[in-house]
Amino acid sequence: MAGRDLAGFIWLGVLIRRPEAPIAAADLRVLNSKRLRSYTATFTHKLRSFEAERHEQDSIATMTRHYATADAKTEDEKNEAWRKDGVESSTRRAAYERDYKMRFHADMIMLYDALKARVGDSNEARKPVLLDVGMLAGPSPIQEAADYLDSMAGRLE
Repeated sequence: MAGRDLAGFIWLGVLIRRPEAPIAAADLRVLNSKRLRSYTATFTHKLRSFEAERHEQDSIATMTRHYATADAKTEDEKNEAWRKDGVESSTRRAAYERDYKMRFHADMIMLYDALKARVGDSNEARKPVLLDVGMLAGPSPIQEAADYLDSMAGRLE
């Protein structure tokens, strides 16, 4: 059973982490403002780290593709390098979205709901897409959602 102690597993070259212990919505409701603000800061730090890790993986993949196409001698080799990169990119993206949903999405929505219940959402029209429809859209959707949650937590009394 040593495999159960691992932080995750490798699937198609991408590390998939095990979900962390889920938060009960009731636990968030009973936290005082100071603890909820602290919890939010810790949670948004984890979100930002997760997204930064993804950006780093994408940068490495971009450099790998650059070298593969630069080393290509023929147009067919260049096309094959681009095709291979497209498949790998799609696989990385799917694994990233799956990992995000397993580790963070439900907890993020519960945190948003707990913060909204206490401070309201005075800027709901500008709520990030990730909090609104749960879609990873844009260059830094997790960063955007983390900033939004931090802003809400900053209004706690």
